[in-house]
Amino acid sequence: MGSQQSAQTTDRSIVRRRNKLKATVNQQIKNIDRLRGGKRITGEQLVIDRTGAIHFRLRCGPNALQLESGCRKLKADTLDDLVEQLEQMKIIVDMGGLDQALAAVAEAAPSDR
Repeated sequence: MGSQQSAQTTDRSIVRRRNKLKATVNQQIKNIDRLRGGKRITGEQLVIDRTGAIHFRLRCGPNALQLESGCRKLKADTLDDLVEQLEQMKIIVDMGGLDQALAAVAEAAPSDR
């Protein structure tokens, strides 16, 4: 019975992390829409380099999420491109594709943040 409860708790933790990340992604998409509307946004991890490429750090809480080995940023040519990538991220999250990265962020020691 103990291992079944542990598995249920783990499953709930995974679902909670996924939902939190999807809510964060949805908020980022809303912020991009505000930016398109001419509004200023602050506190975002969005940088446009000299070539016009957009670099975006996807955060989960205070930490940047590692998307691939050593990669912590999305890169896009346009805001539409970035929104499309964020929409794809939600699908990947639902399929469990970022569960390890979410667990790593959740388990990171305060000194790692």
